Amino acid sequence: MDHKEGKFQGCKGLSLYYQCWLPDMEPRATLLIVHGWAEHSGRYMNPVNYFVSKGYAIYCHDLRGHGKSEGKRGYIERFSYYLEDLKTFDGTVRSRSGDTGFSSSVTAWAEPSLPLTP
Repeated sequence: MDHKEGKFQGCKGLSLYYQCWLPDMEPRATLLIVHGWAEHSGRYMNPVNYFVSKGYAIYCHDLRGHGKSEGKRGYIERFSYYLEDLKTFDGTVRSRSGDTGFSSSVTAWAEPSLPLTP
């Protein structure tokens, strides 16, 4: 598994952190995980380990005001900023994922520390 980190410019110029986990072979598809409020992208290692071992690439960014992204902690002026950031990140991931299948905005609704059952 190859782990990469980076930043992209979100809505209103905020620097937003992202990370991705890539399989050792050509990815079957690319999944984008969006974390919940008061969380960060590093909390999703159970789904990451499961899906990357099955050949999927995983991308996740820290929402503004969360994790390693800029912004006032836990504050959002407008919800639409989250959506604009996600749209930008979606485009960034799509441009890097090449011709692999792409599943956008796979939101983890369950507690990420729980075991994932196939």
